[in-house]
Amino acid sequence: MVKGWSYAQIFERVSYADVREMHSWCQDKSEQEFVDVLLGELTLRSQPTALRRARVAAGLTQTSLAARAGLSMRTIQQYEERKKDINKAAVGNVRKLALILGCRMEDLLEPVVAC
Repeated sequence: MVKGWSYAQIFERVSYADVREMHSWCQDKSEQEFVDVLLGELTLRSQPTALRRARVAAGLTQTSLAARAGLSMRTIQQYEERKKDINKAAVGNVRKLALILGCRMEDLLEPVVAC
C-alpha cells in the first residue's frame, strides 16, 4: 500500500506497464522519491482530463464532440478515461478538438509526471 492507496486502487488508475515505465525513469531516485512520483500520477488520474473539462464546459456530449471532430465516440471516451494518451494523438485530431472546444491545443494535453 502507498499512503492509503491499495494495490487494487493503484492499478485501477495506473497500469502495471505505466508503473514499470515510471520506475525506469526514476531508477536513480530513492524509493520515497519514486513513491512521491507515483502519488502525483495517482492524484492526476483521479481528476477529470482536460478534454473532459473542456467538453463539459462547452456543453457537448462525447457523441456530439466525436461527430463534429470526425472521430469515434470510443476514441473520445478512451482519451477521457486515459486509456488512450491524448498527448500521443495525431496533431490534426487534437487541432480539430481544440477548434470545436474553443481552446488551444496545449489546453487539451495532459501533464507529464517525471522524476
